[in-house]
Amino acid sequence: MKLTNLCSQTEQVQKLLNFIESLESKQDQFVFSTSGSTGQPKQIVFNRNQLEISAGQTIDFFRLKSSDVLLCPFSMDYVAAKMMVVRAFVLDAELIFTGPVGNPMPLLGNLQAQFAALVPLQMQQILGEAESLAKLNVCQNVIVGGAPISLLLEKQIREQVSSAVYQTYGMTETLTHVALRRINGKNADATYYKALKGVSLKLAENGTLAIKSPLQDDWLQTNDLAEIGAEGFRWLGRLDLVINSGGHKINIEYLEDVINSEWNDSECFICGISSDKLGEQTVMLLKKPMVMDTFKTWAKQSLHRYEIPKLWLAIDQMPMLPNGKTDRQALKKIAEAAAVDGRLQVV
Repeated sequence: MKLTNLCSQTEQVQKLLNFIESLESKQDQFVFSTSGSTGQPKQIVFNRNQLEISAGQTIDFFRLKSSDVLLCPFSMDYVAAKMMVVRAFVLDAELIFTGPVGNPMPLLGNLQAQFAALVPLQMQQILGEAESLAKLNVCQNVIVGGAPISLLLEKQIREQVSSAVYQTYGMTETLTHVALRRINGKNADATYYKALKGVSLKLAENGTLAIKSPLQDDWLQTNDLAEIGAEGFRWLGRLDLVINSGGHKINIEYLEDVINSEWNDSECFICGISSDKLGEQTVMLLKKPMVMDTFKTWAKQSLHRYEIPKLWLAIDQMPMLPNGKTDRQALKKIAEAAAVDGRLQVV
């Protein structure tokens, strides 16, 4: 493979070189770390054959060639970056590595990539800059993953991006994506993810998705609520991101999506804190405060009465993990501390 390094972070570059060296050697065992977005990070060991199978699934789906250039704008601490390296290595293609950066496009100069991977936050920043968007539109295929894509961002992608953009479904345990959903273009699908070749899906009794891929002999049970249909599966959110308030279950990611599609300037995040009366109560954390009277009027018309947040808090910056995901544990701690200090305000 050919490496074009545009990363100025010495530690990240060294990790990249070490990983490439491990691929070039006879090393058979590789350690990957989970992100820790909803729980404690953990390490998972995969063998070389599993890495090559996963890379092959992506290569086959997108019909990638050795002449293609792959863009990797991620930290080498996570599976997304490592698997982009593996794909380039298996293909014997060129890899452009920028390391973790909010908008990788300005770093490219005159370089062009045919296949790129991004997280939603990076896509959002790219869409805000005309020159960056033009460079993105040179790509043939773009995959976006690592965190849910908001309805607003999805709308912007459909309207502004001419490259084929796919939302990914996967996790460290599956060596990145095992299913894809086309966001834009004539083959766009507003609802369903389609599994990659060789991947089987089923639902557990509690409605969560189970996956069996060529990487593993056994079914992998996830915490993701889903519906399976003829077209694929519809992702409904994480089982562990549900607030149980007075016996009524509130899906955090769904509620965030609905609110942000209408009030995107405020950048809303939801979490649940303990309540003596309800068990849990819903807290809305905002980067920019809303006019609450206007919000309450809208919420009564647009949300189920149990979905309407009971409390809110304005904060300067949302806690994020290095891979671009929202740090859910940190959010909850902020809300809990505000409850103790009396800083939470009634909606």
